[in-house]
Amino acid sequence: MFDLFLEGLKEKGKSISDLEKDGVLNKNIFYGFKKYCPSLLNAIKVANYLGLSLDYILERTSENKFKEYSLDQIGVYAKIQDIMDSQNLTPYKVSKALNIAQSNFTDWKRGAQPKLSTLISIVDFLHCDLDDVLILKNK
Repeated sequence: MFDLFLEGLKEKGKSISDLEKDGVLNKNIFYGFKKYCPSLLNAIKVANYLGLSLDYILERTSENKFKEYSLDQIGVYAKIQDIMDSQNLTPYKVSKALNIAQSNFTDWKRGAQPKLSTLISIVDFLHCDLDDVLILKNK
């Protein structure tokens, strides 16, 4: 995932040092993307800074349909639930199909933010985009 975010930086003429200099993200945290999937919050910070949608950065689409994301993603659960309802799916069915703990859904309902890697698995399973479930910033 590191390389995909690095490509986004290059596309916008930015460097890893710019992330830190502009107060977006500590460069050591960014370098951590080499070993670990970034947190949803850190991925959103970089996407907002670059003006690129997460679906575009992660090569899930070839078209950048960026709209600024909220740093507070508490409403993600409701959006996921709406999509599951439209497909007659329950958290139980999704958790079993993806081999993730059903308690994740309860945690998200209570306001916890999902891991980016888990969210990607869910939107892939639901055949939708990350942008369909992420909360946009109110302007």
